[in-house]
Parts: sequence; C-alpha cells; structure tokens
Amino acid sequence: MKAKEGWRSLIHLMKVRKLEIFISVLLMAGTISSIKVTLEQKRIAQLQRIRVEKEIERDKLVELSIKYPDYRNLLYRLAAAQWELGNVEEAKEAVARAEYLDPNNPMLKELSSVINGSGD
Repeated sequence: MKAKEGWRSLIHLMKVRKLEIFISVLLMAGTISSIKVTLEQKRIAQLQRIRVEKEIERDKLVELSIKYPDYRNLLYRLAAAQWELGNVEEAKEAVARAEYLDPNNPMLKELSSVINGSGD
C-alpha cells in the first residue's frame, strides 16, 4: 500500500513539475514576444524620425533650388532626397534639371538611371 501511495505521490509530483515547466515556457515565450514588439516599435519610431529628417532636408533643398536654380550639386542632392522619400516624379524632374546643366556628368547619369528605372 505504501509503495502504491509512494508511486502515486511521485507521479503527481512529476505532473506538477511538467505543469510548472510548461507554465515557465509560456511565460518565457510571452516575455520574448513582448521584447520583440518593443524592439519593433523602437525600429518604427526610428524610421519615422529618419523620414522626418529627410523631409526637412528635402524642403531646405527645394528652397535652395529655387534660390540657386543653376547649382547642379544641389539638384543632384534634391533628386536623391526625393527618390529616397519615394517621390519619383519629383526626383526625375530634379535629376533632369541637373543633367541639363551638366549632361556628361557620370554621377548624374547613374542617379538618373536609378531614378528612371524605379518608376516603371
């Protein structure tokens, strides 16, 4: 009898231990998931900050391009900024203006092929 109760007690302890391990695994999975969500939220916030900074840079470049319409390097930077922001038509316009000023510039030709290839 005592042996039978001992085995029952041991089996009960094993079931309890399995349950404890299962709960621990669930808690760890929840913690890991929470950490992943937090990291993703931080990454999204960082990307939003970068976009805002790029938009500010683009706005300054637009203002400067109005003030200095014949400044090729400024138009190159404006085209690149517009393209990075996904403004393909504006990027095409800026790079075309820059190429008009310096049609043989290899950097402009390369940027133009990237920008013109992205809109199709």
